[in-house]
Formats: sequence, C-alpha cells, structure tokens
Amino acid sequence: MDGEKKFVLVVVAVVVLCFTVMYGFLFISLWPYRQWVGASLLAVLVLAAVVWMCGKLNEQALRRVRYRHQEETPLDEQGEPYYWQQGMQQNPYHGSAHSARMHEPLHWQ
Repeated sequence: MDGEKKFVLVVVAVVVLCFTVMYGFLFISLWPYRQWVGASLLAVLVLAAVVWMCGKLNEQALRRVRYRHQEETPLDEQGEPYYWQQGMQQNPYHGSAHSARMHEPLHWQ
C-alpha cells in the first residue's frame, strides 16, 4: 500500500472516530431528543454517500461509457487502444493506464 492510500485510510479512521465520539456525547446529553440526533446522523451518512458517489461520477468516467471504443478505436483485452490516433492522449487517471504493458509513445505536437 503506497503512502497516499495509507494517509487516506488514517484520515478516514480519524474522522470516523471523531464522529463516533461526537454522536456518543450528543446521544447521552440529548437523550430526550434521540430521534432528532439519530435523524441528523442518518442525514450526515446520506450526505457522505452522495458526496462520495459524485466524486466517482465525473466527466472522464462518463466519457469512457459514452464513447464507442470498438467502432472508433479498436481496443485490446485490457481496454487500451491498439494504436494511438492523431491527437489522442493517454488518460493518466484511468485504472489500466498504469498497466505494465507499454504502448506506442505519444506524439506531442
């Protein structure tokens, strides 16, 4: 596991710990209003899920779905083009862009 993934894991663990302590104190101190505290916890969880899904859904991901690769550029088994057309650039954020298999070098203009 590289350093960036470890850092993200530590940050997520700290945030979860902080929310657990905070909501523990809220439930203890506001026990008569436990339904409202529970509803706010549910709203925070739903908001976190929506933000995470919006982060996963971006233009690069949509473009890979909308673009008809097999009709416009033939792809190999890993989803990479057999050849690079004029003006094509490799997407560094695509998962298979970091594969060990090397392709033809890009021609920069």
